[in-house]
Amino acid sequence: MMRARQFAVIAALVGCVGAALAQSETTRELHKVYPLAKDGRVKIDTYKGSITVTTWDKAEAEVHVRIEADGSRQRDEQNVALTEIEMRSSAKELRIESDYRKIRSRGSFGDDGNLPLVHYTLTMPATAELEIEDYKSASSIRELKADLRFETYKGTLDAEGLAGAVKLETYKGDIDVAFATLQGDCRMETYKGTIRIRIPKGAGFEINAEIGRRADLESDFSLSGLREGGNRDDKEYRGPVNGGGPEIRLETYKGKYSLVAEEK
Repeated sequence: MMRARQFAVIAALVGCVGAALAQSETTRELHKVYPLAKDGRVKIDTYKGSITVTTWDKAEAEVHVRIEADGSRQRDEQNVALTEIEMRSSAKELRIESDYRKIRSRGSFGDDGNLPLVHYTLTMPATAELEIEDYKSASSIRELKADLRFETYKGTLDAEGLAGAVKLETYKGDIDVAFATLQGDCRMETYKGTIRIRIPKGAGFEINAEIGRRADLESDFSLSGLREGGNRDDKEYRGPVNGGGPEIRLETYKGKYSLVAEEK
């Protein structure tokens, strides 16, 4: 009888230690490398956390993921284990998605707990297209030479060395994009965010901007004589800058755009 009680106590202690260790596991990491054609495509679909993208000349993509509890409650920490990262790869495309379905199916969302943060660090071919759909992550992109499509609700973006077409949509995030060279059309739309666009000083482009009455457009480039249409409060600008070139199309209701001329 005494020995049985001792085993019971030991089992209970082991269980407590195991539970404590499970509760203390507030992060989880994944690392994958996939072959990807230099003219391929990467798509990331996520909710919150961060996305850091750098580029290289290799025909492959390297992905590091860190999943982190967004809070200190037991359920927040358990949700780290329930968060899945889906990666679907082919020779021409890599799709990455933050999957919270197991958390939602257990009722562990909302008042019962916070969705974990997912931090992506990705290195991909410089000449492969990139598409990001996000809700409120902090994103950074460096030296992408291909087309970029970026959509977020209230996340942020800091991009340097772009050289492809850009399509960007945000509700109220802060965006800063810098072009190494202006080679493709760009379309940017925000409801009330702030978007700073840095362009080589001598670059030519066609401006096509619809700026709401509660919005603002600042420009280092002369837009004199390009304002047309709109009513008394709205502002529309259309026409060539520095002799014309790729189109830069801007739309906002009450956000702010800045066109910055940079010396190269």
